[in-house]
Amino acid sequence: KQWYQRRVAITAGGDIVKENTLVSTSRDKSIKIWDGVNNRFMRAVHYPPKLSSARESNLNKEQPWAAVLWTAAGIVGSSPTGDLAKLEEHTTEEGISELKWSSFDSPHSHSKKVFSMCDLGHGQVISTSMDRETILWREGECVKVAHGLGGFAYGLDISPLAPNRIAVATGDNMVRIWEPYQNKVTQVWQSVRTKVMTIAWHPYREGLVGFGTEEGRVGVYDVNTGSMNTSSTYHEKPVYSMSWGYVPTKFEDDQLKTGLYTCGGEGTILCHKPKELGKPAVNVNAYIAAENKYKHMPPGRTAVDWEFNAQLLAVGCNNGLIEVFKAPNLQQVAVFQYHSRIINKLRWGRNEGTKVCFQKGDAEKQDPETAPGSPAVQLLLASCSDDNRICVEDLSSVVADPSSTPRLAASQTLTGHTARITDIDWNPHNYRYIVSASYDGTAQVWDIADGSGVSNYRGHAGRVFSVRWSHTSIDCVFSGSDEFTVRQWRTTDNVELMPPTTNQLLPPTRNNRKKKKVPTATLR
Repeated sequence: KQWYQRRVAITAGGDIVKENTLVSTSRDKSIKIWDGVNNRFMRAVHYPPKLSSARESNLNKEQPWAAVLWTAAGIVGSSPTGDLAKLEEHTTEEGISELKWSSFDSPHSHSKKVFSMCDLGHGQVISTSMDRETILWREGECVKVAHGLGGFAYGLDISPLAPNRIAVATGDNMVRIWEPYQNKVTQVWQSVRTKVMTIAWHPYREGLVGFGTEEGRVGVYDVNTGSMNTSSTYHEKPVYSMSWGYVPTKFEDDQLKTGLYTCGGEGTILCHKPKELGKPAVNVNAYIAAENKYKHMPPGRTAVDWEFNAQLLAVGCNNGLIEVFKAPNLQQVAVFQYHSRIINKLRWGRNEGTKVCFQKGDAEKQDPETAPGSPAVQLLLASCSDDNRICVEDLSSVVADPSSTPRLAASQTLTGHTARITDIDWNPHNYRYIVSASYDGTAQVWDIADGSGVSNYRGHAGRVFSVRWSHTSIDCVFSGSDEFTVRQWRTTDNVELMPPTTNQLLPPTRNNRKKKKVPTATLR
């Protein structure tokens, strides 16, 4: 309902409507105008029409809903599909004056029902909708759109072939394709049905993105065609990590054919073939055990990441162990343990520019660029864990010679976060820098050469789940958190260099938690 308390010319028997006039909406798909002074009904009009027949065919079979707003220029209403229109007076050929809807002529509009509208004056109106968008209108034209989320931003990934596309895994049962520079968001909800926990773009097939859900399901969505397919093989628990990689040759003759590797909370790695999702997925745990002739029960796997050019698969485990396997038969080439708790994420870095020279305190290691027999490309592997640390290892020599002595300490260890680290990503413009996301509510940029902090972002009000470095800007980072937001920020804008020393997001400990006074009963 909406009151209007000015003198406005409204066609109601040719009279001028006095002040205290009320407009209301109803389930019978009508908008009614009332005289608040005399308490009488004046006029009724139908909901605004739908602009497109395609949208009408996809309309949810729910109770109709419409919002109405009385502005200085007249009545603005919405259709059940989210189209906005203004109620204007028109004169027919017979000279009869009647009210008709004039739709807002704008290329962008709401895609679902509108909940509310607000008049800002000067011809400006703000509307909010079920599609989680807030739109600013000026004289019937869409001038600004603010996109919202309805759940945690669990995962982010930037397309390597279309850097303007960012895939967002959210807890409101949707996959979102965000194009920030065009301020455009595509919502994908078909066949999702539950929280999306992780997401990953295909490395060389444009528009193909894979995702994993809280129920353990795995799906592949094609942005170009709009097609959605889900795998027939489920994980027993939520999917926390995924990466596109080479399908094991035992199951596929073509070594260049790629599959989607997913890791579930039960500790199993599965390989799904995107064109054969209806067939059973490959159990990578069993395949690795058979190829490497394991005589022991391997630990539960928690993270996977592929390095395509070197054909290397890195696997993290729930006890802090990290394994590296070589395609095509996934032979183990390295195993090391730098963490004491579960591995949350692994990230390969292929440094083809200036080699990173690691320093620890006053001792400086030999520069890989001048080391004898050093490869032209520096392969870096970063890992983050629940032990609040990031470990970076240079695996160039280990991969070249698997028989080399395993290292007892990482090339660099980054410490400073006060809570678990959930995600990491390399700076694609300079592999000397890496960014991390943490439960302490901050995102941190590190210099891996000396382990120092470069920039600390504290713009989130909750735990940070995901982080990605922009492929088009050297100092631009995207991060998602549990406050239902994905934020874009620049490393050069932050004042702090390191995370706070105390985690303000943690609940109070048992010692400093205030005890509630419980009233005692008195026996009589």
